[in-house]
Amino acid sequence: MPHKVINGWSAQLKRAAGLDRAAHRRRFGQLRVEGIQAVREVLTWAPQRVRDLFATPEVLATHADIAQLADAADIYVHIGQEQILARVAPSGQGIFAVINASPEPQLHDVLTPKTAVAVCCVEASDPGNLGTIIRTADAAAADAVVVGAGSADPNSPKVIRAAAGSTFHIPVVEADPAAAVRVAKEAGMLIALADAHADIDLFMAQQSHGGERALLARPTLWLVGNEARGFTAEQRSWADVTVAIPMWGKAESLNLSVASALCLYASAFARSAG
Repeated sequence: MPHKVINGWSAQLKRAAGLDRAAHRRRFGQLRVEGIQAVREVLTWAPQRVRDLFATPEVLATHADIAQLADAADIYVHIGQEQILARVAPSGQGIFAVINASPEPQLHDVLTPKTAVAVCCVEASDPGNLGTIIRTADAAAADAVVVGAGSADPNSPKVIRAAAGSTFHIPVVEADPAAAVRVAKEAGMLIALADAHADIDLFMAQQSHGGERALLARPTLWLVGNEARGFTAEQRSWADVTVAIPMWGKAESLNLSVASALCLYASAFARSAG
């Protein structure tokens, strides 16, 4: 495993720190991946994209599998103390990687007649929420995540860290939500919008009735809205059906990523039940 010990601020660390900014990510065509799990996943699923790995000696000793993956891919490792690496990635758990960006798929590549379920974040502005939605979509075997304008940048280190590696498992597409709805409808998908004021509740939507398949057994594009504002009237008009999550307690609403998880798993349950 080619490596060197870094004892202070370096040109490589300066460039890695700059990847906090979208302009730098676009300029250099690079992203930063932080945290043990996210780094492990990119080394496992996309090692060809990894340019450099930065880690403390303690992390490499404790997580021998990460060192082995880096060695197998012949990735250059920069070894430094926590206080140095934390200047770049304070929440990185002592490890981060700089990777090459990859071309995004297009809507027609991910919303097709073969797509079972996908989620479109109309305006998910919180990086933690967006990353968690990507992670949940991966766990629920969704086919894609569409990220609309006004959402957090899915290539930001915070979103990639919150996704815990799922960024490298599932297609994530930045696109106009209206275009995503149009392409999904052309592919024969149901457009379901999660909202408190709805046509049907989530549990009814995932159950079969009178011998008919459950509504959510159909290929579905879920629309989830902004954390604070929800949907505009125009955005609500895109939906074939609006679906409410029952609220039995006194909470006014659910966190966006939690609501998205319930909707995606309802689709998964409906499909598995046939």
